[in-house]
Amino acid sequence: MKRNHLIISTGILLAMNLAFTSSCSSVAKNDNSEEDSLTVKFEDRGYEYSIIYDSENAANSLPFKKGEKDDTPIAILDNRSHGKSKGAEIGDIWGIKTNEGATYSVLLLNTTNDSIVIESIELPDTRFKVRLNTPLYEVGMFAPITFNTDSLENINDYRFIINYKDGKYPPQTLHVNFYRDKASADKAYEERTSGQEE
Repeated sequence: MKRNHLIISTGILLAMNLAFTSSCSSVAKNDNSEEDSLTVKFEDRGYEYSIIYDSENAANSLPFKKGEKDDTPIAILDNRSHGKSKGAEIGDIWGIKTNEGATYSVLLLNTTNDSIVIESIELPDTRFKVRLNTPLYEVGMFAPITFNTDSLENINDYRFIINYKDGKYPPQTLHVNFYRDKASADKAYEERTSGQEE
């Protein structure tokens, strides 16, 4: 009887461990999660910053509208601008497969004449696990923010909000289109920018 009890207990513990491991192995949380907003804090180069998941602000941000780009401190770097540091209204970003899943890398460019510190990034959901390469952007500097997830997919107009340290600049919404491959991203970019001056 005791032996059967031990086998059952061991089986339950093994099942719980497998379930826990499975849930932790996912790169990002389930997008259907009903949990409250989740904030993850990081420290890098002497600065703290936060990634805020399930943000209502980001979820309710307005969709991309062509031509509405204002003078903003951070822009998405147009990596198709042939060596020029040029900001894009919306990014067309392709992903790459990794051992852990998939990664989209969005280059952010400091368009101001001073240093900028990002205090937090607000995301509309939990489909990505996000990390800044650095929260500090010196004059003219660009550096990536990585979006890690389980698999490559096409996502139109994914919106996230940047908040700046000490409210130096107002919160800023950035827009990106994510694509499974470079060919799809390049095609979308060409269609969107055809007829525009370089």
